[in-house]
Amino acid sequence: MESKPLRFLTQQSLFVAVRSGELEAVKQILDKLKKDDEACDGSSTVYDLMAAQSESGATAFYIAAENNFNEVFDYLIKFCDVEIVKIRSKSDMNAFHVAAKLGHLGMVKELLGLWPELCGVCDSTNTSPLYSAAVKGHLEVVNAILNADASCIRIVRKNGKTALHTAVRYGLIDIVKALIDCDQGIVGIKDKKGQTALHMAVKGQCPAVVDELLFANHSILNERDKKGNTALHIATRKSRAQIVSLLLTYRSTDVNAINNQHETAMDLADKLQYGESAFEIKEALTEAGAKHARSVGQVDEAMELKRTVSDIKHEVDSQFIQNEKTNRRVTGIAKELRKLHREAVQNTTNSITVVAVLFASIAFLAIFNLPGQYITLVAWDTTAQKQVVSVVNKLMWAACGCTCGAFLSIAFVVVGKGSSWMAVTITIVGAPILVGTLASMCYFVFRQRFGIFRSDSQRRIKRATGSKSFSWSYSANISDDDDYNSDLEKIYAL
Repeated sequence: MESKPLRFLTQQSLFVAVRSGELEAVKQILDKLKKDDEACDGSSTVYDLMAAQSESGATAFYIAAENNFNEVFDYLIKFCDVEIVKIRSKSDMNAFHVAAKLGHLGMVKELLGLWPELCGVCDSTNTSPLYSAAVKGHLEVVNAILNADASCIRIVRKNGKTALHTAVRYGLIDIVKALIDCDQGIVGIKDKKGQTALHMAVKGQCPAVVDELLFANHSILNERDKKGNTALHIATRKSRAQIVSLLLTYRSTDVNAINNQHETAMDLADKLQYGESAFEIKEALTEAGAKHARSVGQVDEAMELKRTVSDIKHEVDSQFIQNEKTNRRVTGIAKELRKLHREAVQNTTNSITVVAVLFASIAFLAIFNLPGQYITLVAWDTTAQKQVVSVVNKLMWAACGCTCGAFLSIAFVVVGKGSSWMAVTITIVGAPILVGTLASMCYFVFRQRFGIFRSDSQRRIKRATGSKSFSWSYSANISDDDDYNSDLEKIYAL
C-alpha cells in the first residue's frame, strides 16, 4: 500500500499527464499501479486513482473528455465503470455531460454504446445532457442521444423548461426540427410560468421557428401563460413585427385577447417606443381588427365601416383582375377564330379556283381539241340518221356557248368584288377570242355544209359493228372523184 503523500503525488502526476494529453506518461503511471495491484493480491489502486478528483472536482477521465483527448480517453475508459463516469465536477457535470455539451460526438457515441442510461443523468438543476447539447446547437450529438434514449426529450429543468423551450428561443431551427420529429407532444409542454415553446419562440427573431411549431400543433396559438398573455401579446411587447404579422395570418388567432392586466395586443402596441417596427405592428393589428381592451365587446361603427369598405375594395380588385383575365382569353379566342376564318376563305378560294380551272380545261379540251386533230365528218344513209346528227350538232353548239358563258361568269366569282377589274379584263380579252373561235368553226362547217369541199379525199372506215357510216378527213390528196360526188349529199359535220 502506498502512503498518502505518495498516493497524492501519483494522482497529481496523472492529472498533469492527462491535461497535457501525454498518452505514454499516462500509460506508465497506470501500468506501474497495475503491477503493484497484482503484487498486493487484488488491491484496487488503479480504480481508486480513476475515481480521485482534482481541486476542481474533475476526475482524470473527466479531464480527458473535457479537452477532447481521444487517445487518452480511449485508454482510460478501460479502467472506468459507469459510477466513475457519473462523478460530477464542481461545474456540476459528469464526463458524459461535458462531452455532450462541448459536442465531442465520438466520445458521446462510445459512452452511449457502453452505458445508454447516461442520457438520463442530470445535474443539480435537472439539466440533461440533451438539453446542454441542444442549447449549444450540436445537432449530431442531439440525434445520437435521441437514438439511444428518446424518452429523455421530456426531461424538464427545475424551471419547467424542456430542451425545445430554449432551442426555439435562440432560433436553432435544425435542433427544433429534430426535437419535434422525435416527439411532437413536447410542443404543448408548459414551464412553471405557464409558457409553451411558442411563447418562447416569439421572444426570438426567427419566424421560421414559429411557423415550425404551429405546423406541428396549431392549437397552442391562443394558449395563455399564468399572466394571461398569448403569443401575440409577447410578440407585440417584444416588438417583433415579422412574427406579429405571421401570427395574424392564422384565422384562429384571437387578436382581442385580454390578459390579467386587462390589456390587448393593441394596448401593448401603444406602449412601444416610436419607430418603424411599432408602426408596422399597429398597422397589422388594425387591419386584423384588433381593438383596445376598453372597446372589446362594443360595436365600433367606424371600424365596421372601414372593414366593410376594405372588403368591398378587395372584392372589386379581384373582379377587375378576373375581368382582365377573361378579356385576355376572349381576345385570344377571337384571334384564333379570325385565323381559322382566313384559312377557311383561302382554302375555299383555292378549291374553287382549282375546280374552275379543271372545268374550263376539260370543257375546252372536249370542245376544241377533237380526236385526231381534224374536223370529223360523218355520212349517213337515212333521213332519221340525218336528223339525229342535226340534233347532236345543235346540242354541241349550245353546250359550247354555255361553257363559254360559264367560264366568263365564274371569273367574277373567283376574283371577288374587290378585284372585279380582273374579271372585266378577262371578259374583254376572252370574249373576242371565244367569239372568233366559234365563228371560225361555223365558217368551216357551213363551208362543208354547202358543198365547198369538192377536192377533199375520201377515206372509208368500216366499223366493227358493220354500219354504213363513213368518216371524212380534210386532206389535199383526192383519189376518187366519182365516189366523192356520189356521197356528198350525205355528209354532215360534227
